[in-house]
Formats: sequence, C-alpha cells, structure tokens
Amino acid sequence: MIFNAKKQRLGRLASQVAKLLINGEKVEINNISEIEQTSKNKIYYSHSGYPGGFKKRTYQELGPKKAFEKAVFGMLPKNKLRRQRIKNLIIHD
Repeated sequence: MIFNAKKQRLGRLASQVAKLLINGEKVEINNISEIEQTSKNKIYYSHSGYPGGFKKRTYQELGPKKAFEKAVFGMLPKNKLRRQRIKNLIIHD
C-alpha cells in the first residue's frame, strides 16, 4: 500500500501504517519530508548501552524519516516479529 505523507500528521499516519504492518502488508511512504510534526519541542532519547552513552535529539536533528520510523516501531507489538515487520516499511523522501 502506498501513502503520501504530504500535510499529514506524523502520529496519525504512523498508527495507520502500524496496523497494516501487523497484518503483514508492505507499506511505502512518499514525501516524508513534508509530513507535519505538531510538537517542535519533542525530544527523542536513545542509549548506546555504554556508560555515558545517553543521547538526546530534537526532531530537527533526527529528521522526518527516522522520526517516523521510530514512531511506527514503537506502535508495533513488542515480540519476535517486530523487527521483521518494520522491514516491510519503505520510506521515500
């Protein structure tokens, strides 16, 4: 299934995509650079696993492609199929 991300909210589109990925469909997203982010102050956290490896990034630093992928990944069920399902997501700029 193909989606156009132009003028769509990040979270709402991510929830639709997550439902399709759970059903086993391949999903393609176009125009991800034109997606709308409501909160410009959102901070994304990550940890490398090493001492002192805690990182904080804003939406602008992370970029729309990685932020969308992270949103969809968080909406998928936390089980062994999670990483396989996210591989069915193709994102184009």
